[in-house]
Amino acid sequence: MKGIDIKDVRNIGLFGHNGVGKTSLGETFLFNAKITSRLNKVDEGNSILDYTEDEIDKKMSVSLSTAYFKWQEKAFTLIDAPGYIDFIADVYSAVKAVDSAVLVFDALSGFDVGAEKAYSLISKDNKSMFLVINKIAKEHAKHEELLKEIIDRLGTKAIAVQLPMGEGLDFKGVIDLLTKKAYFYKDGKVEAGEIPAEYNAQVEEAMEKFVEAVAQTTDELTEKYLEELSLSDEEIEKGMKAGILNGTLYPILYTDASINFGTELLLDYLAKYAPSPADIYPVKGYDASENEVEINADSPLSGIVFKTIIDPHLGEMNFVRLYSSKIAPGSEIYDFDSGNTEKVNQLYIMTGNKRIEVDGELSAGDIGLLVKMKSVKTNHRITEKKNPVVVDKIEFPEPTISLAIEPKDKNDEEKVAGGLTRLNNEDPTFVYKFDPELKQTLIFGMGEAQFDIMIKKLKSKFGVSVEVKKPKIPYRETIRKTAEAQGKYKKQSGGHGQYGDVWVKFEPLKDGEFEFVDAIVGGVVPRNYIPSVEKGLREALENGFLAGYKMVGIKATLYDGSYHSVDSSDMAFKVAASLAFKNAMPKADPILLEPIMEVEVSVPESFMGDVMGDLSSRRGKILGMEAKGKQQVIKALVPQAELYKYSTQLRSMTQGKGSFTQKFAKYEPVPHEIAEKVIEESKLEKENEK
Repeated sequence: MKGIDIKDVRNIGLFGHNGVGKTSLGETFLFNAKITSRLNKVDEGNSILDYTEDEIDKKMSVSLSTAYFKWQEKAFTLIDAPGYIDFIADVYSAVKAVDSAVLVFDALSGFDVGAEKAYSLISKDNKSMFLVINKIAKEHAKHEELLKEIIDRLGTKAIAVQLPMGEGLDFKGVIDLLTKKAYFYKDGKVEAGEIPAEYNAQVEEAMEKFVEAVAQTTDELTEKYLEELSLSDEEIEKGMKAGILNGTLYPILYTDASINFGTELLLDYLAKYAPSPADIYPVKGYDASENEVEINADSPLSGIVFKTIIDPHLGEMNFVRLYSSKIAPGSEIYDFDSGNTEKVNQLYIMTGNKRIEVDGELSAGDIGLLVKMKSVKTNHRITEKKNPVVVDKIEFPEPTISLAIEPKDKNDEEKVAGGLTRLNNEDPTFVYKFDPELKQTLIFGMGEAQFDIMIKKLKSKFGVSVEVKKPKIPYRETIRKTAEAQGKYKKQSGGHGQYGDVWVKFEPLKDGEFEFVDAIVGGVVPRNYIPSVEKGLREALENGFLAGYKMVGIKATLYDGSYHSVDSSDMAFKVAASLAFKNAMPKADPILLEPIMEVEVSVPESFMGDVMGDLSSRRGKILGMEAKGKQQVIKALVPQAELYKYSTQLRSMTQGKGSFTQKFAKYEPVPHEIAEKVIEESKLEKENEK
């Protein structure tokens, strides 16, 4: 941006589990930077960063928000990412856009699943990371337990740069190892002073660990430390910057956002040690031929749209991160993923829901907002048409659950489809499709909370109301025995009649859905009618026999029949084939099959028993377990019919600390009693449709 050197830019993301105080921490940043005149609170509903009606109502972030401010002559763009797992898409987006992450923990709760997931994404993307233990002054705070848990999980690269003086109701302040000062919290204010003598031994021990960690960040410092067993302040600063940049050092700091303690110190650390966009070059990219190239600030234009929001006045607005070159109002950009060239309109930055028009241009390293673009969507890359250079796209997770919806007013079907398409632009993990087999519009996403928000947005932003339905299960039917039957269709009604006669043998087929074999000898069924027989069988299979579900795993052999030289026709043989199917099925031992999902459930060990018991009650088969950090991952096969609203139940069982994924594994026979119910329900549904 105009007048700002790229070395002074700080793109910072706030990450962590829901409820740890990320947004509250962001509010202290805005207050300390004098963007706000009072310390706004999430609980009071006046947060700048949680500004939507749903966020105010639920008192939690449901989408990412941004803020722009200056601190220590550095230009900060802050991205506050939601912690609730249903809104994980915005965590992926935020990780892509920022250069440094602040991973926030709650001193009362520990290393939760939201932190685990965020850490995995941040480290995979090689982003610098600062660890913050928040709520240190809250009653029942347990910072020592949490510190040990963090180090056990992340290893020695996680290193404390501060020491708390007390915790909970006995909290007095922190000692900072780099400034070598104590910061006391007294009467609502923070005062810097000398380190109390009673903490000298602790400080000495902590400083030794800290210097050892810094010494391992570069070969030069390692050699110096081994020779002299000490580092100068300048060498420590150099090692800190190197370690944070290359991901070998995660400084741990302490805050309590509710009382605005430790937040200015955190900002000081971010201003001094967080890398600028200039520090992360070169960025890996690709040219038009998909050859890998290096992107630097002066490379041809390259950026990515990491988030789209819908404004009632301006329509879709696209958050973009620029990696190289610059864009200005009136300039042209090439949307690499749509193949369209578009003209840039006004450019904005945003703090909460307040847009501020950019004076001039967005430059390499900047995060800004495009408006009134026609084809630009989330995860589209912008570049130059003549010399395109693009970065990797965001790899959003696959949706884990589904729900059926239908418009309350049948005339709104097109408006619903249009609204769902635009909501997918906001959140790529929210997708929809019409399933012609089930005759339902299905929405797919990460959880019920996400669905609740999206359905509300359909009403508020697009003026359409929908009813929520339970998704139908795509059952299948098959046979277990070999059977054969004749299908004969004969009709005479004046003039030409209809005549078709076939004998078909049906056998179970191990591999594949359907195999048709023509075993006709001697022309008893003329060759030109054979395709009609196959077509008639395929159509019959689509409609099933037991409950109207598609029949699979069948080999059908046409081995005999007869025809009439005048009355036979394609239609007659097609009908005859379907009659052979209907006549053979009662003798073929038909059964119902259900889809089985491969499920992975991630939970803290303390909830293992309850979760495994619940999976068993859902007819699940436990395949195994493995540890992943502090989480236990349970692998199981569970019928799809038993997983409706499972995400809600799982979070209830695990106090919000559990998550799961599912994918299709196979089809298996439905237990007899359940199959009878499914068949009966199918018959009732057909009768109601008449």
